[in-house]
Amino acid sequence: MSKAFLISLCFLAFSVIILSPFLFGGKVFLDSDVASYYYPIYDFYSKALKNNESFLWNPLLYSGFPSYVSQTAGFFDPLNRILFTILPSLFAYHLRLLIGVFLTLFFSYLAGRALGLSSLASSLIGLGYLSAFHWVYLSNIMVVNTLFLPSLLLIVLKKISISGFYKWLWAVAGGIGIGWAFIAGNAQITFYALFLFGIYALLDFFFVRESKKNLRAFLSFAGVISGIFFIGFLVGLPQILPSLEFTPLTTRSGGVDYGLSVVKAISPGNLLNFFFPDYLYFPYISDGRRPLYVGAFLFFMAVFGLIFARGKKEPAMLGSLFIFSLLASFQWSPLFYLLQHLPFFAYFRNPYKWMYLGVFFLAVSGAFGFDLIREYAGNPRVKRVFRILMVLVGVMAAGTLILNFLGRSSLEKAANLLDFIFSKTIYGHFGFVKSPIHYREALSNGLKAWQEFTSLADFYFLIPFLALVLSLAVSAAFVWKKINWRQFRAAGFLVAALGSGFALSGQFSNNISADLVLNSHQGILDKFIPSEDRALYRTYPFMLDRGFVEKIPPKFKLTLEENRAVTELRFAAGWPNTHFFANIPSVEGYDPLVPRELLKVLAEVGSTYSAEEETDALSEP
Repeated sequence: MSKAFLISLCFLAFSVIILSPFLFGGKVFLDSDVASYYYPIYDFYSKALKNNESFLWNPLLYSGFPSYVSQTAGFFDPLNRILFTILPSLFAYHLRLLIGVFLTLFFSYLAGRALGLSSLASSLIGLGYLSAFHWVYLSNIMVVNTLFLPSLLLIVLKKISISGFYKWLWAVAGGIGIGWAFIAGNAQITFYALFLFGIYALLDFFFVRESKKNLRAFLSFAGVISGIFFIGFLVGLPQILPSLEFTPLTTRSGGVDYGLSVVKAISPGNLLNFFFPDYLYFPYISDGRRPLYVGAFLFFMAVFGLIFARGKKEPAMLGSLFIFSLLASFQWSPLFYLLQHLPFFAYFRNPYKWMYLGVFFLAVSGAFGFDLIREYAGNPRVKRVFRILMVLVGVMAAGTLILNFLGRSSLEKAANLLDFIFSKTIYGHFGFVKSPIHYREALSNGLKAWQEFTSLADFYFLIPFLALVLSLAVSAAFVWKKINWRQFRAAGFLVAALGSGFALSGQFSNNISADLVLNSHQGILDKFIPSEDRALYRTYPFMLDRGFVEKIPPKFKLTLEENRAVTELRFAAGWPNTHFFANIPSVEGYDPLVPRELLKVLAEVGSTYSAEEETDALSEP
């Protein structure tokens, strides 16, 4: 039995374990787009397939809408058609997630091997890549169905350097992979992946390949890359053409307003998520939910690789693409500003999505560092870098311990001290123009929240904290030659793999019973809409959850019980698009490509969900 096959079985087992509460435990995700959009959309899709009806027109959304054009449906994916025809919609959805997770792990491993990395290092790439994503995003079937693409493109780039029949076979495989991503995945991530792949291909041709660098060789290479892209667009045409035709009628006609496009970016405080998974929340510094975390150990190896592998072209190229993605993701980034004013890029928003690719390059850089650090053990420059990392982690560890052992009076004294310092330096300046009392209360509440969120008694913080400390300890022990190469490899892999596994499974409690979703209509809708009227009724959601949330006292984070209570009320009140489950049409709802004229009408009648921030971008007639 080959090593690759055994590793594939391990990846499959890992995927099943991670998703077991949803595959076998009767659970569904809450607090994410999947609850309000993807579950309902795929329930409609599954019913249409089972009843031999067309899924091209959804009569339940906006009293009629072509959901398939929104580039968030994946209705043309052959695998989706099979699964959602023969299986219950929720089980089919979760099974498709499992397949996406497995393919990401599998192709990431193959990409590492194609780059010449060891099996051990290659097997960490996919684990680190997936651990970067909060389940709010990883439960999104369209996101997960795209994450295999960057690794597949890397494999194809390495394989097309050979000559003969297999070169073209790999080119066709790459094109089919691109087309599948367009059909089954997220358009924005796919487009970004192709853009970065084009850059990587150019760098690879000029700096890595040993073939001749004349015009003829370049044109031949460019022809193969263009052929891969052409095949990809050809395979993806069933989704690409209708979406392009429909987009000019929507709120994204002419591109997204720049002010709206940067609503979600990466701020300096989010850099803390390089050390901690993004399900953790650090008030006033990082709100989490930004894909930066690849595991502390892999991050330390990436730092080493980015700094000391300059003489090795492959790690330098990968590191450059990571830095490009990070800069394009940053708050008010000039690079994102330039990209956003280019054709096609203007249709997308939320700069942090560049890091959906950036964290892949970071994970690969970490795998390179894991293999290469052996050559530099004992090097004074390496020791200097790790001393800096030890100081950073030491400060975080000391702060954590202080917060865990500070009493209430000491916490108030700390708040008073900070308030005194800030009153002499920043109050009244830099946008801090509110009442001093406001900032004093904010400091006190913030420190209390920090004490709560960094509690070592909280299992979900303790494990990542220990993984951070152990990752640095193992790395430093090897750099200072306290442990040998074999011990370092075994300990580093164990810490990285277990840390990534926990980062993914640490949100298992963020779920509710599937019965609540499937029977969501057995609540307020049943009470107020007689069964005989439902065939003709066009519901307008009650949105009682809005008032419920406003009644909850202000706090940094809802407890799990409060979060579930809000979700239950949303389902019971006909939260868009949950009316799909009851087969009740609605004039309200949500879709990323809502028609512009329809949105104006919804905004006028008081839409509280459909319009979202897009309403602000509508100009007066």
